[in-house]
Amino acid sequence: MSASCCRMTRCECHEAPFSEVLDYAERTGIEDFDRLCALVGCGQTCTACHGDLKEYLEENLATAGVAA
Repeated sequence: MSASCCRMTRCECHEAPFSEVLDYAERTGIEDFDRLCALVGCGQTCTACHGDLKEYLEENLATAGVAA
């Protein structure tokens, strides 16, 4: 089993999909991870999603032409 099959795709504590954070980042131009989390509400409780969320944003913001 590869590690990529076990990635989180949402913040379970706040029931927020990572795509919601990405959409917010793209709309606002905010690139700071901690600020994005605070504004969207992701990763503020248990922080278990931080690693996967950071990777998701780095991969997807880079392809959208925005640096993470």
